[in-house]
Amino acid sequence: FQLWQMVRNHETTRQRDYKTMSDFELLLKTRKLVLDGAMGTMILNEKLSSDDYLHGIVPEDGFDMQNIDKENITFNCDLLNISRPDIIANIHNCYLSAGADIITTNTFGANSISQEKYGLSHLVPCMNRNAIRIAKKSVSLFSTVERPRFIAGCLGPIDMKHIDNEVATNAYYEQIANLMFSDDGNRENSGCDVFIVESIMDLRCANCANEAIQRWNEENKMNVPAIFSAVLADEKGNLFSSETIDDFLSFANRIKPFGIGLNCSLGPKHLKRFIDKLCDSFDGIISFAPSLCLPNDDCNLYDIEFKDVMSDVCNLNNVKILGGCCGTTPKHINIIANLIST
Repeated sequence: FQLWQMVRNHETTRQRDYKTMSDFELLLKTRKLVLDGAMGTMILNEKLSSDDYLHGIVPEDGFDMQNIDKENITFNCDLLNISRPDIIANIHNCYLSAGADIITTNTFGANSISQEKYGLSHLVPCMNRNAIRIAKKSVSLFSTVERPRFIAGCLGPIDMKHIDNEVATNAYYEQIANLMFSDDGNRENSGCDVFIVESIMDLRCANCANEAIQRWNEENKMNVPAIFSAVLADEKGNLFSSETIDDFLSFANRIKPFGIGLNCSLGPKHLKRFIDKLCDSFDGIISFAPSLCLPNDDCNLYDIEFKDVMSDVCNLNNVKILGGCCGTTPKHINIIANLIST
């Protein structure tokens, strides 16, 4: 803490313009940070009904509540930011209690393209604004001067079939603008501390997210950092688009983001095989967030290997952010927190 405070005090003597490093970036110079775990599988564990998802949702602009697909609506976790914010807040609080330094907003699919299949694109601004309000309230309960907590704005993948780049970029831009919305108009205290472009399945989509982030930062004279995290689809380390991990690294070294990482995939051991390659090939922050299962699968599948793998990854200097993906719980995040603190 003392080292971080010295670095921070040095930074605050300089003029605070949009190129100045944030507290989040400064803290990563001094220690590793713990990212939270799964959101989707934690929500599934709540066994909510369609009535929970639709609680308080009212018809707007001709939206037909009577003909909504009540079976599929229970896969729309982002809607809970509006209908059941208590569920999302409780998940955030559980991860923060377990030792998470960073919580991610419940906005994996909160963009107009992903919401179109539910007929809920008109609720995207509200989904994202509520998500950041919920996260800010949770962070305020746990942050201290000695141990600040942070919010990562989650930007999930978009299905790029039949979608051109401009449409996808605009969808991400709308999401970002609402994640960075401030109720009091104070830009300094608005939104999230970092964006995580999560579960990258193809690089065209990732490039659209990057363009949206860059445009928003430039227009608002901000420099919110971004981490781009890919998901690997097979034992060879290919993305779902059949692009390779080398393609992902070429993309990262071209756009030069604050950080890159790997998440989800085929369990901790599988993901660890490729993390060294990222450390050797990218000069920046590396994040690592393996899954224990895929949604609806046996979430004990990789449980036994989790602690050993995370212990090994904690010793890699460039890996600065460690967390979990599908199937991980506050118990697993607490394991990481204890590993980092020892």
